[in-house]
Amino acid sequence: MPLLFLLTLLVTLPSLYVLSALARSRLSFTHTVRLLLAAVTVNLALLPLIAANPRHRIARDAWLALYLFVAIQMAWVLRPFVGDPDQPTRFFRAGAWSNAYVEIAQLIWRVVGS
Repeated sequence: MPLLFLLTLLVTLPSLYVLSALARSRLSFTHTVRLLLAAVTVNLALLPLIAANPRHRIARDAWLALYLFVAIQMAWVLRPFVGDPDQPTRFFRAGAWSNAYVEIAQLIWRVVGS
């Protein structure tokens, strides 16, 4: 679980910093990193408390499911930058903004249907 938090922080850090700068925040890049690492640390410190309570465990599992749902779509959109090194990197490739879940459903349908 901590690795998931840190990898997500690594992926989202540039966009969070840019949005912060566009919002005219006075935080430097270093301060932004420190702030986000503090937020991740607090989340990781609270995980054992959440795991001890069944009601909170349901909320945590729902949050994790939503987090993974968004992460899969984000990975799908970032395919030209992460993935097959033999493919040329193009920002606007065909189907760049398609839906990962539609593609998975079509793949399953082709496998099951044949």
